[in-house]
Amino acid sequence: MSTSSIGRDEIRKPLLDAYLLERRILLGCSSFVAVALIIWIVAISTDRWSVISGEGGIYVPQTGRYFLWSHSGIWDICRYSLTPIPLASTSLAVNFTTFAYMNSSLASADKAKLAQEPFIQKFLENKVQGDVKDFDDNVKKNLFAYWVLNDTVEFRRLKAAYKTFNAARYNMTPSGHRPILVNTVNTTELHEIMGRNLSPYIVNGTTFYMVVPTLLRDALFHDWDKISAIRPLLLPFARDMEVPATILNHDRIVLQLTPPRPPKKARFGYGYEYVPFKRCKLIEMFPTEQMMRNDPSIDEELLDLVRTQASFAVITVMVMAMGFIFSLYTFANPRYMFKRLAGGIHFISAAANLVVIQVFIASLDHQKVHIKFSYPEGSRLTYGYGLYFAWLVFCTNLCAGIMFMWYSKKKKGNKAPTDEIAMADEVINIGR
Repeated sequence: MSTSSIGRDEIRKPLLDAYLLERRILLGCSSFVAVALIIWIVAISTDRWSVISGEGGIYVPQTGRYFLWSHSGIWDICRYSLTPIPLASTSLAVNFTTFAYMNSSLASADKAKLAQEPFIQKFLENKVQGDVKDFDDNVKKNLFAYWVLNDTVEFRRLKAAYKTFNAARYNMTPSGHRPILVNTVNTTELHEIMGRNLSPYIVNGTTFYMVVPTLLRDALFHDWDKISAIRPLLLPFARDMEVPATILNHDRIVLQLTPPRPPKKARFGYGYEYVPFKRCKLIEMFPTEQMMRNDPSIDEELLDLVRTQASFAVITVMVMAMGFIFSLYTFANPRYMFKRLAGGIHFISAAANLVVIQVFIASLDHQKVHIKFSYPEGSRLTYGYGLYFAWLVFCTNLCAGIMFMWYSKKKKGNKAPTDEIAMADEVINIGR
């Protein structure tokens, strides 16, 4: 070995030590990216990205239950609540939606069964022809019969007439004031506030005072409340009539029927049994129009956000896997451009991570403002471990991208620790 070779090796020794340190750091970054990929898959699979707590129970009128808490992730959501079930011999008021079918298929089946009843055909013995001059009981019977028989043309004609007669009430919108809570077991107060909107009936020894909005009640024929088969169909009928389910007082403030708040430790109290209810479901990405009408937890904007976060969650898995493969390839081929390629992919992975995180947070903000069913007023939000995992993966990808870019400098000539690395970073002329 010549003296010049020994001298050159001594000069390159610090460069070689630095190169070995670089390889160890990049190998560590690659290992962390592999672990981060596993953590990301776990994070997007869990339903603990957010936890919304009802602070002891918040009444949700759409379900008639007290909301306790819920937790959700990218794909699914679990909701925990208490269902107040009245005890026997209790007198209480309920909204007309309480005993309505929330499942559209059950409502359609009952509607078809009701169409076979003789009184439906009897309602049409005196058909309303031409313009409607007065919305009397015969017109109301025609309206209901056409709805039950799915005669869309005639139903829409009579509905348009009803909306014309009641245009002022159709255009009545709730004021911005907080709803007035009405205790369901205080029958004296109920009669004073609700008046003619109450329809009493008895089920298994319990006296129910069903509250029906005046706008809906005036669209129904006389003695409709004596036909028990109509009660479960009131909600779909109200939807098709475009009648809101809310009860307003003279000042246009919403009157909200609310069972007494559940006791802290007891299951029974205030004339109710509070039964725990749990529901977990996958988030429907592409619901039908009917499903959207029946589900108060979704709207068009929220669906766009959910689809975006789900799409980028899957894209991130693929990009991170590709970044890990290119990171390993940099050890087989030390050329600088492969390090830059791996670093660029890690930056793209970090950006995709950030998109999922920010879109998920935006969906929570949207629910807080526009979807009170999912985010009841007065509830408290905390973030779950799924979101913290996502932030950890983002930081890992960001750091890996910075490290690969930092160590992607060219090592040519005297800057290279070995001749092989110097040759790898030489300019390549691509030609014939």
